[in-house]
Amino acid sequence: MHETAEQMRVPFTPAGDGNPREHLRAALTAHLRYLAHHRGLARRLILGGRGTDPAVREVFEAARWDAIKAAAQFLGLDAENAALRLMGRAAVAALDEATAQWLDSEHDFTVEVMVEALMQLIVSAVRSASVIDPTIEAGAALDLLADNTTGRLTERGPSPHLGQAGES
Repeated sequence: MHETAEQMRVPFTPAGDGNPREHLRAALTAHLRYLAHHRGLARRLILGGRGTDPAVREVFEAARWDAIKAAAQFLGLDAENAALRLMGRAAVAALDEATAQWLDSEHDFTVEVMVEALMQLIVSAVRSASVIDPTIEAGAALDLLADNTTGRLTERGPSPHLGQAGES
């Protein structure tokens, strides 16, 4: 259990300097690929992490908080800010649910499309946290999440970009 949590935590470990958006995209890509290749385990972890086994819940809650802290660090935000913690945890719950639905989906959305959708959840969490606490400097973090090629946040059109789940 600890080893699995660690394997899921490693992609979210900050790896020095670089583009925060690309760090987050790479972490989400690695996370989704891992879960797609371990679907049964993924379902148990995502759904079981909400279960009643305190030891399992504790291990995976710690991993979730580590991911929130890493995302905050990537974006230059204070991971201890109460509004960021609240919305970060809400975003992780949404990421978990979206991942569970993706794994069980009859549609074959690509990893890349799922990563972009999950990036939007992160953008929404940062924006929402700044509504709760207007002292949060969300503009700089949102700029870091902007698509380097367009300067826009990772907004896309309605195309579902269908392909094999787990496909790169």
